[in-house]
Amino acid sequence: MAIIERLLEDSSIDVNLKDVEGASLLHRAPYGKPECGSIVTKLLEKGAKVLVANSKNQSPLQLACRAGDVESVRALLTYGANILHMDNKGLNALHYAARSGNLETLLCVLEASEKDSLNIAKSRDKAGRNALHHALTEYPDMELVELLVKRGVRLMAASANGCYSKEPTLLQGMSKGEHLSICLLVATETSS
Repeated sequence: MAIIERLLEDSSIDVNLKDVEGASLLHRAPYGKPECGSIVTKLLEKGAKVLVANSKNQSPLQLACRAGDVESVRALLTYGANILHMDNKGLNALHYAARSGNLETLLCVLEASEKDSLNIAKSRDKAGRNALHHALTEYPDMELVELLVKRGVRLMAASANGCYSKEPTLLQGMSKGEHLSICLLVATETSS
């Protein structure tokens, strides 16, 4: 951290310089590692652009969400990161947060959406998948699923290829008890 601080004190350092993959220093931050939030904050204070995309059209916010780095997510949101920005596959910050399996990161993105009246919960990627599809594919966690359902993400929403969030292939990593809980959520949703 001391090396980074010393480098950032040098006025000749361009914090917005991009590498051959179009990645800025904010893209290359060690998201998910201790003290990354401090590094991100220092870069932002030094003038790093928060609304910048790499060659995959990913924003620093999306990469922080993917790593479940809530401290960096908060810093990026404070400096105006766009939670609705979509990468080349149509994934936004909510999709990345859902894939991370980190409840606190997911909640942070949902709260930012509600604060700005953006209704990100119903967003879909280019394949038609919502945040629940992403959460169940990567790190199936009942608390995450419940949070998404409470925030309006539909369990019975089909993706563009007709895949439903409740299909068995999406529930492979879950225990039998969690499968039952998902079934109960589906039953509750379809009866209301």
